[in-house]
Amino acid sequence: MKLVICDFNKTLYDPTAQQLFPCALEMLEYFQKSGIKLALLSTEMPDRARLLDKFGMATYFEQVHFVIHKTASSIQAIVDASGVAMQDVLIIGDDPEGELLVAQQLHIPAVAVGTGFCDKQAADVLGATFCASVKDVLETQL
Repeated sequence: MKLVICDFNKTLYDPTAQQLFPCALEMLEYFQKSGIKLALLSTEMPDRARLLDKFGMATYFEQVHFVIHKTASSIQAIVDASGVAMQDVLIIGDDPEGELLVAQQLHIPAVAVGTGFCDKQAADVLGATFCASVKDVLETQL
């Protein structure tokens, strides 16, 4: 794995509590220290860039993309700009109709985080590894 593409809302950030999920920064730091490139792919919302700065997250990501819809072309653009091969990419997200569906379409391994819209059954249908929390994602990568 050479590139991790992360979702933001309900994957790294809890909009209800208005704070990062436990271990979100630790996970990003782990990938960064391991020499793995990080990219953020998030739905375009007025506060997203401000939240990245507020929580000190912007420095972890080599690329930040805010889009109206997550599509194969938006992920392909991130992969192309990173200079890594598609088989060296991992997608981490919570939306079975967004980034996780696109990961399946592009045959990219994915981790479905159960802090948002995805449950284990949906992850299984999409062929994604299910982790109940960001902490679980971090622990499975160690």
